[in-house]
Amino acid sequence: MNALWLDLLNSDWHDYKGGGRDEDRLENRQWLRKFLNKWEALQIEPDYPSIIKELKALRTLIRKMADDFRSEKGIRKADLNSFNTILENSPMVSRIEEVSQGYSISRYSINPGQGSILADIASSFVEILVQGETERIKICQNKDCRWIFYDQSKNRSRKWCEGGTGCGNLMKVRRFRDRQNNIENKQHNKKL
Repeated sequence: MNALWLDLLNSDWHDYKGGGRDEDRLENRQWLRKFLNKWEALQIEPDYPSIIKELKALRTLIRKMADDFRSEKGIRKADLNSFNTILENSPMVSRIEEVSQGYSISRYSINPGQGSILADIASSFVEILVQGETERIKICQNKDCRWIFYDQSKNRSRKWCEGGTGCGNLMKVRRFRDRQNNIENKQHNKKL
């Protein structure tokens, strides 16, 4: 799933290989500009210190809500109120458009600015809450990674953020090496 809210959450990057490095990609103007351009949110030149601060606050709020889903607490009333305040800051207009496979809805802000950028991100998360299945919001089980992902697998069994290329592959290799080490240790102990 390619979603605005996921990209924001995962801008808090940690070295999934266990090197201990981390990076707040919101602090990197090139990354931030690319992020905003990717999602067509850069209709104005943002006030970087301000937008970074607001995006970090929204990222913290969404992360807290995602963590609450994983612990089955549900959304706290205060978090819901904070979210609604963000959504109220940007009047959105919806349009229905004909596409090759039927119709789609597009939304755009009649008041572009930083508030609309935050509202767009918040709206993308709200769509998951309303239409999606919140149990599919997961935290990568690689303790070094901490990325959030939306599990689109049929049986909802995905455990890692990137199955075959990132953490999934890394964890598979680690389990294999652990088994090999256990076998070697058992053989070594038999010889003693």
